[in-house]
Amino acid sequence: MTDLETVHRVSTLLYDCVRTIDEDKLEDWLGFFTDDCIYKITTRENVDGGFPVALVYCTNKDMLYDRVVAIRSQNVYKLH
Repeated sequence: MTDLETVHRVSTLLYDCVRTIDEDKLEDWLGFFTDDCIYKITTRENVDGGFPVALVYCTNKDMLYDRVVAIRSQNVYKLH
């Protein structure tokens, strides 16, 4: 595979992932991850300061599934 093909495949993957989130298909979004994935959300301040603390830190797909369940059932937000 050429570099251009790799860039195209990665770009397509990222586009599909973001589109799935934008369309609120979080259950489908889980399909973008392997069972042993690592998913982190951190702040710019923590990255800039070299701090390893993340706001969300999931070390496998089951933990991501739990986040989706929590978003669907526990976390209720007003539309902006």
